[in-house]
Amino acid sequence: MDLFEELVLGYLAKDPYIFVSPQYSIKAEDGSDWSCPDLVALDFRTPAVYVVEVSSASNVKRLAEKVADLENQWVQKLKAQFLRHKVVDKDWPVVVGVFIRKNCKEQFSKIVGDRPDVHVEYLEDIPFP
Repeated sequence: MDLFEELVLGYLAKDPYIFVSPQYSIKAEDGSDWSCPDLVALDFRTPAVYVVEVSSASNVKRLAEKVADLENQWVQKLKAQFLRHKVVDKDWPVVVGVFIRKNCKEQFSKIVGDRPDVHVEYLEDIPFP
């Protein structure tokens, strides 16, 4: 876990209604590891499941491509895994939260577009402790 992932972890975990798991392993149907997002968060206030990716890179093309394909990349498998283990019920939406640098906004938006199931925040806006 790098410094920026730790910063986002601390930022999210400050809310007592959010449970955060770093490097959560999403399994394929055969039980093998499929994906390991930086963080997975359960928001008990909303309720919602968040797949959180953090990038301090100046080029976010690869991340944006993953997010653009979020259903196949994370959502289907994570939701099935959580339902199978009775972590959440079928009404909990899975949302992708992305923390990137402000100067990457345009590059990210060109690939992902404006989607209600993707929340973008900027690393520069996270309050430091």
